[in-house]
Amino acid sequence: MLPFLRLIRPWNLFIVVFTMYMVRYFLVAAVLASWDMHLVMPEWLFALLVASVVMIAAAGYIINDYFDIKIDRVNKPGEVVVEKEVPRRAAMAAHFVLNALGVLTGIFVSWKSGIFSMGALVFVFAASGLWFYSTDFKRKFLWGNLLISLLSCMIAALPVVYELPFLVNHFGKQFVQTGVSYNSVWVITAVLCGFAFLLSWVRELVKDMEDAEGDRQFGCRTFPIVMGMSASKILGTILLLLVLSLIAMVLLAHPLEVEMNSIYSFLYTCGILILTLILVFLLWKAKDKEHFRKVSMFIKVIMLAGICYWFLFAWMLSNGYWLIR
Repeated sequence: MLPFLRLIRPWNLFIVVFTMYMVRYFLVAAVLASWDMHLVMPEWLFALLVASVVMIAAAGYIINDYFDIKIDRVNKPGEVVVEKEVPRRAAMAAHFVLNALGVLTGIFVSWKSGIFSMGALVFVFAASGLWFYSTDFKRKFLWGNLLISLLSCMIAALPVVYELPFLVNHFGKQFVQTGVSYNSVWVITAVLCGFAFLLSWVRELVKDMEDAEGDRQFGCRTFPIVMGMSASKILGTILLLLVLSLIAMVLLAHPLEVEMNSIYSFLYTCGILILTLILVFLLWKAKDKEHFRKVSMFIKVIMLAGICYWFLFAWMLSNGYWLIR
């Protein structure tokens, strides 16, 4: 059981679950409460939505390790699980079972939510995207990085997308006339998705830098191999500067305004800004695999800090600090 748990990355799956529930209860629910409305999507159905995402993500981790056995023997020999601790056939079977259950569950949730066509497309895209990432895209210039970054930001958007049909059906004109769906929730979700996309891209870039030695031996064409380490650090810095701009937008972007006396939000945002600047420094100082591994872990810390901001957001909203129009 333990080798299988290592294969599906339980910590990463926890972050997926944590992100989706944070968005649901401390973003969507908080904004709705400010307009005297509430969540409508049934809890059991949202739990199935989260489960479907987790199963597809777990299947993606398995198939990634399945096709990376030779490369991982070079890049991280002590962490190889498939073939060494879990038979190849068992790994492939687990991948197909989790993928099938994840996609079917996602399609069921989409049907119950009234967005069957779009939902089916999203889950089929995610499952097939992770397959092609493992077999081909991750070894190509930028394609793998962009695909994983896109899937990461989709995770943040799903709680909003699947709640909207229920809100429209339940509240009708009251929901549409307030402009919540367009002026509030979507703006905040766009910032959150941008944050997830950019940080995921940086993390994927750092992982490619960490694994450059083994990737080069097997003909991979990742960004660090094609453009070099210095160019990769420059790209990472540019992406982190964009992250900094998004963090600033949390306080400044229209149509959201925050009262000047909300010192808590100011200090928290400054803390994330400082962490991001430290990350830029660590990225440029990194020279070997251990350094890049620490940078990758530091990115996870910033991701969690960004997600946890929604605790503070919900509290500020309930106390009138955020003025949503």
